[in-house]
Amino acid sequence: MSLGGFAAATYHRAATYHRADSENGDHIDDPSDAAIYMLIDGLNDSDNTFVVIQPDENDPAW
Repeated sequence: MSLGGFAAATYHRAATYHRADSENGDHIDDPSDAAIYMLIDGLNDSDNTFVVIQPDENDPAW
């Protein structure tokens, strides 16, 4: 999968579920591709906001 030129990384231990959080407080559990694009599209370019997508586990193996 590619998001805006960023290649998705492959890990030995993949998380079953992920969560996505945006700086403006939006939170989606186990987001679909469409939901991720929606969060990215909703970013405020002038304020340099961000979206974090991470495994939904206490100690992810990064």
